[in-house]
Amino acid sequence: MDALELIRNALHSECGLDPATISQDSDLLKDLGVDSLDLLNASYRIEKECGITLPVETWLQEEYGEAATPNRRFRVAEICAFIDQARLRGKEAGV
Repeated sequence: MDALELIRNALHSECGLDPATISQDSDLLKDLGVDSLDLLNASYRIEKECGITLPVETWLQEEYGEAATPNRRFRVAEICAFIDQARLRGKEAGV
């Protein structure tokens, strides 16, 4: 399953979002209205499926913490890239 499909399935299961509304350009927080708890639940589902770790807590702190700076961490394309890179590192490590 590719990263976009993983994200769509997780957000559908955890948030009830229609997978057809989730595109590479979607921002999970701003465009799709995913709240932090749903985001954590969806990320755990992806982690379990892929055997990777998504640093969602760190990303949320960067987004909302005292030293928050605008970033694109929650854009679907960025998360897909992170998942693909983590999977590749896992394969290279023989995981």
